[in-house]
Amino acid sequence: MVALVPVAILGCATVNTPASKKRVEAALSAHSSRLTVLTQEQNLHAIQQADVIVLAFKPFKRESVFSAPGVWGAVKGKLIISILAGISTQELAYEPSEKSKTCRIENLEIAAWVFDQVGQSQFITEDNFNISAVLVGCAWFLLLLAIDGLLDAAVAEGVKRPEAQMMAMNAAFGMMKLVPAANHPTLLREKISSLGRGVRSAYTDAIMKEAEKSKSLSRR
Repeated sequence: MVALVPVAILGCATVNTPASKKRVEAALSAHSSRLTVLTQEQNLHAIQQADVIVLAFKPFKRESVFSAPGVWGAVKGKLIISILAGISTQELAYEPSEKSKTCRIENLEIAAWVFDQVGQSQFITEDNFNISAVLVGCAWFLLLLAIDGLLDAAVAEGVKRPEAQMMAMNAAFGMMKLVPAANHPTLLREKISSLGRGVRSAYTDAIMKEAEKSKSLSRR
């Protein structure tokens, strides 16, 4: 869990164990003046001090986190940003009888700012969250797997790995520049390859199966 708090503590992260605390502190030592790292026993303290709370833990821990004494009362009225896989905002409601509050534009701007610090945020509807999370999460793995196969083939044919890696990397950069320029991936692929059903369908099947797995998390 990560809590963003005002004035005294600009940022606070709570982690599971003292070992994790040391690891995070070491990794983010350059920001030590703006970040405090606590263990999960201090979740309530972090929440009480925060204006914005980011839920970033495994979905199965949701019950144990929110069942801790004082937590539900502490989060009430604060902006909560959740990246819990398979858990909808409705399932996060701590008072089912209370009507859902409209998400204000300033809250969306805060959420966008948070995620823009580590990437590029993009607004999507909640019903597309699971498949979008899978797409973003699997994209790196699937693309790197493909590149790894290309490198192995090139090396097997006598190309030095650093040289093959540079060529593959430049090819990937070129491809990524073409796709956003209103060039549909299918059109690009058909221009340079023959038709067939193989790797493309395997990628599609993998993404869809992972999306179904993500949805099942909320049904447990």
